[in-house]
Amino acid sequence: MVLKASDKGLATLGATNLTNKKREDLDFYSTPEIATKELMKIIDFNDTTVLEPACGTLAISKVLEKYTNANIINKDIVARIDGIQEEDFLLSSNDEKYDMIVTNPPFKYCQEFVIKALGKATKKVAMLMKIQFLEGQKRYDKIHKVTPPTEVHIFTYRLPYLRGDSVQETSSAMCLCWFIWDKETMKNEYDTKIKFIGK
Repeated sequence: MVLKASDKGLATLGATNLTNKKREDLDFYSTPEIATKELMKIIDFNDTTVLEPACGTLAISKVLEKYTNANIINKDIVARIDGIQEEDFLLSSNDEKYDMIVTNPPFKYCQEFVIKALGKATKKVAMLMKIQFLEGQKRYDKIHKVTPPTEVHIFTYRLPYLRGDSVQETSSAMCLCWFIWDKETMKNEYDTKIKFIGK
């Protein structure tokens, strides 16, 4: 399936006229700092180039920039703040490669994000997604049967999240996980490792 930028509210929008409804359509939920800090315990980002293709207001990127020396490239379908390259990751036809791709993708397009990211990352892909990403026949056929994640790190507690660009934390009823694809490990046959993140 080829997605068009106009499909399901994904048309490129100017940051100044982005309404609450459009933000909701774009599945804009900021990533809590604790989630990125836990990822840094799993992956060494030093001396790498990292693409954040759905960077929102830089929630993940700011943490990586603060604690690592990674070169972070920030892109999003909407440039909500300065310093972001406006680009629709799913429709982009550039052939740029990156060491790693890390993001919290819109869940309704997470399958497409994973497939695209696996083609553009040379080392690792890490996606913060609902545990439900493990289920579904279509995801099994297109991802898990062909290129299953090398590791799934499950948060044993519910993460807070920021809805849209609100500064008020909202408790989440969702079980979230870091899904990681290690390209070096994927060169050989492997089984997905399930691990847990506790407080």
